[in-house]
Amino acid sequence: MEANEKDKLGKEFKSLMGEEEFARIIVDNSNIFINVWTVNGILIKFNKYCQRITGFSEEEVLGTNWKGRIVSNEVCQDIDELFDMYKEGRVPPTIEGEILCKDGKHVKVLWNNSLIFDKNNNPRYGISLGIDITQTKDFEQRLGESYKELEKIYSENKKAEETIYKLAYYDVLTKLPNKTLAMKELDYNINEAKKKNTKVGLLSIDLDNFKDINDTLGHNFGDIILKQVADFIINLIPKDYTVARLGGDEFLIIAPNIKDAFELEQCALRLKAEFEKSFNLNSREVYITFSMGISIFPKDADDRQSLYKIADIAMYHAKRLGKNNYQFYIKELSDNIKYKLDLERDLREAIKREEFAVYYQPQFDIKQGKITGVEALIRWNHPKNGFLAPSEFIPIAEATGLIVPIGEWVLYMACLQHKEWTEKGYKDIRMSVNISARQFEQKNFIENLKEILEDTEMNPCFLEVEITESIALMDVEYTITILNQLQDMGIKVSLDDFGTGYSSLNYLKRLPIDTIKIDKSFLENIAIEKNDTILTKTVIELARNLKLYTIAEGVETVDQYKFLRDNSCDMVQGYLFSKPMPKDEIEKLFFSDFNI
Repeated sequence: MEANEKDKLGKEFKSLMGEEEFARIIVDNSNIFINVWTVNGILIKFNKYCQRITGFSEEEVLGTNWKGRIVSNEVCQDIDELFDMYKEGRVPPTIEGEILCKDGKHVKVLWNNSLIFDKNNNPRYGISLGIDITQTKDFEQRLGESYKELEKIYSENKKAEETIYKLAYYDVLTKLPNKTLAMKELDYNINEAKKKNTKVGLLSIDLDNFKDINDTLGHNFGDIILKQVADFIINLIPKDYTVARLGGDEFLIIAPNIKDAFELEQCALRLKAEFEKSFNLNSREVYITFSMGISIFPKDADDRQSLYKIADIAMYHAKRLGKNNYQFYIKELSDNIKYKLDLERDLREAIKREEFAVYYQPQFDIKQGKITGVEALIRWNHPKNGFLAPSEFIPIAEATGLIVPIGEWVLYMACLQHKEWTEKGYKDIRMSVNISARQFEQKNFIENLKEILEDTEMNPCFLEVEITESIALMDVEYTITILNQLQDMGIKVSLDDFGTGYSSLNYLKRLPIDTIKIDKSFLENIAIEKNDTILTKTVIELARNLKLYTIAEGVETVDQYKFLRDNSCDMVQGYLFSKPMPKDEIEKLFFSDFNI
C-alpha cells in the first residue's frame, strides 16, 4: 500500500473521529486492543496497547501488512469474510480469535466489532475492540485438573467473567442468545432427544429485503426493527422453544420435544400470519416478511452442524421461491447446494490453476460470405467434471463477485489472441467480448480496459464489447457516459439479448451503440410463429433506420439463415456455421468462404 494512500486514509479517519485530544488519548491509552479498518480490509489504526502486547509497531502492520504477521495466513480467508459483511453494511458477530506476537506467542482475544457509516450512510470503517482472554481460556482448559484453582480465579474475576460471558453468548442488540449459545443449546436438545427417542425441530429465519430498510430509513431504525422482531418471535413461540439471533437479520428457533412436522408448520404459519401485520417504527408503519427453512432431527440429520446447515439450505430455497414463505428440507436441495458450493470452491482456484480456456465462435458477414468477427467465450476444464459450459458456472461467479476477475482475464486473453492473429496476417477480424454487469459497474472499468489494450498492444478499433440490454438500462445516464468513453477510444459496442428485456425506443436512440444482437429466442420458431417473424423483421428494420449493424445469434437451420439473409440482416453466428472452437481450429476458417 502506497504511503500517500495510508496518509489519506489516516487523515480521513482523524477527520471522522474529530481532532480532540481526549479521543486520541482514549484510543492510545486504553488497555484493550483497538483496530480500525476500512471495509476493504486495510488496517489504518493499531493502538499502543496492541503494539505493546504484540511487539509490532504500527508501521509494521498498517495497510495489508497485518496479513501473516498479527494474523496467520490460515485464518485470513475467514477474516476476509468479515470484511464482506462490513461491505454489505452488516456487523460481524462477537468472535474469539488469536493475535500473533513478534516473539512467536499467541494471544487469545474476544473481539467485539462495530461499523461506522459515512454521511451517505455507506459503510466506511470497521472498529474491532478486543479483550485479552488468554488467561480465561487457559483457566477453562484446566477446569478438569484443578477445580479449586478455577474457583479461586473465578471469585477474583467474577465481574470480568460475567461481562465476557455476556459478550460471548448473547447478542448485544436484542439480548437474545447468539449463535455460539444457540449451538450449545441445540447440542443439548439433540443429546436429550437421543436419550428419550424424541424429535427436535430447527427453524432458520431470514428477514426479506431488510437491507432496503437500512438503506432507506437508516441503521438506527433497522436496529429498532430487529429488537421488535426479536420480541415478536419470543411472544409467538411456545415457552420451551429457544430463539436466537445469529447476526444481521438472521434468527434461529430451536423446538425441543416436538411430536411431528405439523407442530413446526403451525408455528411457521402463526409467525407468517402475524409478520404480515405492520411493525410500528416511530409512528411509521413498516411491513416485513421472512423466509424460513425447517429441518427435523433425526429425520433430516443426526448432528447439530448438519441439522443447522440444511435448515439454512431450506431457507435459501424459500427465498428463491419468492420469499415470504417457509420450506421444509428435502434431500434434493442439499445435493444441489453441495454441487454449487463445490463449484464455487473450485472456481476460486481455477484461474490460478489455469483451468479456464477461451473459445471463439465465428461471426459470418452475409454479404461477404466469410468470417469478419469472432465472439470470445469462456470454457472451464474442470479437473473432475471436464469442460463446463458458461451456464453452469457463470451464475455462481456473478453471485460471488468472481465474475470480475474472470471477466478481466477473458478480456485480456481475447485481446492478446487478437494481437497474435494480426501478426500472423489474419487482419480485420473483429473481437467481441461479453462484459458482465459487475464488470461494467466497476469504477475502474475504463482504466482496466485501457491497461489491457496497452499491455496486449491490441488495436482498439477491432474490439467490440457486448453488454446486455438489462445492464444498459440499469442506470441509463451512467451507461451513456461509459459507452461514450468506449467509442472515444475507438471501441465498438454491441447490445446483446436485444428484445428480451424492457427496452425503450427512447433509450435505444440515446445509447451510443454500433450493433444490435438479435436474441436466438426470436429465431427458434421463426418458421411457424408469425409474431416471431414480424418481430425479427422489425428489429432489423429498426437497426437499419438507426444506422446500426445487426447480428443474429443462435442460427441453427438453413431456413433461419435464408430468412435473415432475405431480410437484410448483416451478420450471423450459430451452430449452422460453427460451434465455439479453440484458437487453433478457428484459424482454419478465417479464409474460407461460406455460401448457402
